[in-house]
Parts: sequence; C-alpha cells; structure tokens
Amino acid sequence: MERTKRTLPMVAILMLALVLTGTVASARPPAQEDVSEDLELYLNGPVAGPQVNAVIGDDADENGYTGVVRVADQQAEASETTVQQSATLTDAGTAPQADENGYAGPAFRAGEVSAEQSEAQPVDAPNWDQFFVEPQADQDGYGAPQGIGDRSPDAWSDFHYIYVAGAALRPRDSSSGWDYSGVGCVSRASGSELLNIHLPIPDGSRIDYLRIYYYDTSGSNSTAWVTNYDSGGNFTDVTTVASSGSGGYGTQLSAYSGHVANTASRSYVLNWSAGTNGSSMRLCGLRVAYRVPV
Repeated sequence: MERTKRTLPMVAILMLALVLTGTVASARPPAQEDVSEDLELYLNGPVAGPQVNAVIGDDADENGYTGVVRVADQQAEASETTVQQSATLTDAGTAPQADENGYAGPAFRAGEVSAEQSEAQPVDAPNWDQFFVEPQADQDGYGAPQGIGDRSPDAWSDFHYIYVAGAALRPRDSSSGWDYSGVGCVSRASGSELLNIHLPIPDGSRIDYLRIYYYDTSGSNSTAWVTNYDSGGNFTDVTTVASSGSGGYGTQLSAYSGHVANTASRSYVLNWSAGTNGSSMRLCGLRVAYRVPV
C-alpha cells in the first residue's frame, strides 16, 4: 500500500510531461518539406518581368495572351463586396434619378437655384471669337487635306478636341511657383520649371494641331508642347507652338503634326514654359485638335 502511494505522483508527473511535449510539438512550424509547391511559388515570387522590348502577348495584360488567368482569393472577395454595396446603392432609389438612363421626370434647371459663381468675371475678359473670323486650319471645313499621314482622306473623322485650361497645369518641380490670374489663366510666379498636365489622347488617334491661348504684355514669348515619354527615360516633342506679340490676349496655332498616338508604350503630356515670371505672361488654355480612325 505504501509503495502504491509513492508510485501515483510519479505517474501523474509523467502524464503531465507527455501533455506538455505534445503541445510544444503541435506549435512547432511545419518542416520545409511540408510546404506545398503553390505556397513555395508564392513565397519565392515570380520570375523577373519582361523588359520593354519583350515578346508581346506573353503577359496577362496584353492582347494575344492565351495563358491561365489567376485571381487571388482576397481580390475576389473584395470584388464581391463591392458588387453587393453597389447593388445596395442602386436599390436605395425607388425610381431612376435625373442623371440616370430611364429617367422620365422633369429636367432639373440650374436657374431654379441660387448659387454664387465660381469667380468674378473680369472687365477685360478675353473674346476669343475675334481670332476666328476666318476659318482656321484646326477647324472642319478649312480645306486642308486630311490624307496627310498613313491613311486615306476618308479614313479619319472630323476634328475632335481636348481643351485644357491653363489653371489646370502645375509646375513639374516644387522649386517653381504659380499664380492664378482669373478666367482660367495661370502664370509662373517663381523658378524656371515647366508647367504640365497629362493629355488623355485616345490610342490610335492622330494629333494634327496644338493651339495656345494666352495673355502676354511682356517682351518675351512662352512655348507649349505636346510631348510623349516612354518607360526608358526617353521623350519626343510631337508638336510645339509659341505665343506671339505683347498686345494682351491672343492665340497661336502650331504647324501640322499628323502624329498617331501610341498610348500602349507612351504617355502624352502638355508642357508649357513661360518666357518670364509674373502676371504679364499667362497661359489661358491649350487645345489639341485630333482625328480618330473611322
């Protein structure tokens, strides 16, 4: 009997040791050979991507790709959540709204509400129409041949335009400052850097002309460009135009360009360089005239 009493504590200690050993073993990370091939591929990462001049069509974001499209589970879940939220917002309205297709109610008129203007109209606001008394080369019906380039005259549409107010441009370097002069015009206040903005030109369209709208009472001229950049540190000025004179508001048109846009490998930008700093030289707008293939 005495021997049994001495044995029981030892048995209890052994059982406790076995339990603790099993807990530590279960917390141990899996051995390297237990990792699946998919997880190993995920941890190691994909092989370095193609260079700029690599074969076209061998990546999932290129035309001609015929491989497997893989979707991460996390992305799929996020997409489903977004769809559910969108459906909830759509169901919230009992009928189509004025800015939706299918709306048959009365049209909302801005004149029915009282709102302040975004800015005061200056006394010397420009009258751009005075510069278009005669037909211009960047207008339909001017008579300039449309067949310049790599397509026949009937292969291109009439002119389309992208107009950007000067106030939308910003210095591409923080060392230069800018000032707003009213009616969409901007001037460079300090520094010497260009002001620029992205040009959302459609891929495959033909850039024919660049027009500059400006205010200039200085003794210098400003210059604007349509420029494209690639991913290798190179750039090309597609076309350029300069302001002229010092009589105040004016507009000038570039020479014909005929450049066909390739947005798959080029980023297009509107650049402007002021000939001098201060409000005596302002950029009021840049307009690109382009045609699309038909």
